[in-house]
Amino acid sequence: MDPELCDFCIGEMFGSREPKWYYAARTFDHPFMFRGRPITRSIGEWAACEECSAAIEAGPAAMDRMAEVMRGTPFEPAIPLMLEFWALFRSHRVGGRVSIPASRPRPS
Repeated sequence: MDPELCDFCIGEMFGSREPKWYYAARTFDHPFMFRGRPITRSIGEWAACEECSAAIEAGPAAMDRMAEVMRGTPFEPAIPLMLEFWALFRSHRVGGRVSIPASRPRPS
């Protein structure tokens, strides 16, 4: 993904939010599409903006609240995919979040 955007909201739901946190995760395959192209594998860490990190730290109930906020917006059709996406991340996450220092680029 783009190192300047959150891997969870892709900067679109909350605006172009800069990632502030990394989450280590095991590599996994998934059936998602991004901008009309298939994404077949998630490799390694994920970056999260403050808003998405807060939701991750709050647990699964936060995803239900986020889905409610999305209802009636242009993002509503993505709710089922978003919930599946978060579930896959949770099941492959390894350890806690790590702060991204402002002066350090995202690892590749």
